Amino acid sequence: MLAFLSPAWIDALDTAASTDTTLAAATGELSLVVEQEVLGGPGGDVTFHVAFDHGAVRVGPVLARRPP
Repeated sequence: MLAFLSPAWIDALDTAASTDTTLAAATGELSLVVEQEVLGGPGGDVTFHVAFDHGAVRVGPVLARRPP
């Protein structure tokens, strides 16, 4: 089992999100990046993001890009 908020957990979430065709269809018109900062997690503080780009959904360990 993957440890919650670990790098492997983030990778698994990315794989699940990026290959989910239902999620891709539901977010086809969405362009949004959400950054999540979890303080005091089991392995300490963790920051990750979920990026929605017209049906492409990716999860990564830090903010994908900074807004201008």
